[in-house]
Formats: sequence, C-alpha cells, structure tokens
Amino acid sequence: MSASCGTSSSGWPSSATTNGSNRTICPPRFAGARANHGRAPLPGTWEEFKQLKQQVRDTTVQQLERRFLLDALKRCDGNVTRAAEEIGIQRTNLHALMRKHGLGSDA
Repeated sequence: MSASCGTSSSGWPSSATTNGSNRTICPPRFAGARANHGRAPLPGTWEEFKQLKQQVRDTTVQQLERRFLLDALKRCDGNVTRAAEEIGIQRTNLHALMRKHGLGSDA
C-alpha cells in the first residue's frame, strides 16, 4: 500500500488515515510529510521546508531577543535608559522592543 504521506516499514501509511473509499488523507499542515518516529513531521516539499525553517528562525530569534532584553534590564535594575546605553541602542528602540515582547517598564 502506498500513500503520498509516506509509508512506514510495515507498508502502512504514516501520519495518514484512510476514509471509506480507501483514499489516503494526509494531515493538512504538511501534506507531503514523512514519518519521523515520534518527532515533529518533516516537510515533504522544498517549499514546506523553507516555510518551516523560517518559522523556526522567527521563533528562536524572538525567544533570544526577549531573553536578551530581560537580562539587560535585570543587569540595570530595570532602568531602561541605562539598559539601552549598555546594549548600545536608543532608549526609544528599547521601549519598542519591550512593547513587542510584552515587557512593561517594571520587567
């Protein structure tokens, strides 16, 4: 049995189900995704891979940026002006980043 979602070593569709007409139905997120033994599914096409790679980058950068801001504010006892000077950006830009990450001036 072959499925466009990929097949396991046993020949059964992985990450897929069949409907009453024996058609394989792939999960909607990555229709071409392959089984990956309990890990997040791998994309099945290059376009899906590029989208996933960008999502991972965006998430990682946001997490890193938030941690960086919190650390700078902690080192400066919450003083935004000093924190901005220490990390080398304008205070208004630090305020904008704080808003972006939902950090109040009491962070």
